[in-house]
Amino acid sequence: MNFSTISADHNFVLVECKENTTYFRLGRVSEIFGLFRPNDSYYNSSETNNLIPCDVIMTSNDIEKLRARMVQHIAYNMLHPHSRVNMLTTFGPHETLINKNFFSRIRWCDYRSATQNLLCAVFSRETLATHTVAGRQSPKLKLDANKIDDIISIVTNKCNVTREHVLQVITYRCWFEDRKHKQRKSPKGKK
Repeated sequence: MNFSTISADHNFVLVECKENTTYFRLGRVSEIFGLFRPNDSYYNSSETNNLIPCDVIMTSNDIEKLRARMVQHIAYNMLHPHSRVNMLTTFGPHETLINKNFFSRIRWCDYRSATQNLLCAVFSRETLATHTVAGRQSPKLKLDANKIDDIISIVTNKCNVTREHVLQVITYRCWFEDRKHKQRKSPKGKK
């Protein structure tokens, strides 16, 4: 399930082009042929006047929103070079990116497991160890509030639990990763 928007009513489009290499491009919806036919979209390159095979990632009237999404896709590709970008989906009101395959395997019958799986998919272990939800404990920083809101939103909706339940799991996971991080950093023999 992909929560990204694709609509002919929008003016701009973000596509993943597949020529000799894979790259992302912002353009106008009118430059895309086969916009609503799966696996059959083409971008009309004005430079070469050729049709280039592409996957439509998202459309919007807000070009800045598409630029931000393009940066997210590029960053994800850099961190996960063997992953395909069209294997991503978004969740929550702030549209946090996550691997589609991973997202589809989340067990929503257990809110603790769902929350911890989402945390580990969205944040690195190091980030969870060095950040907190509130960011009150110095020298710790605050976790990305938009990503936390997205995790809370989807878990509360799919698992029918309160915000406080989800926050408890997030707090515990940060504490647990901090403890593990300190154990890995400490010399052997010391506890």
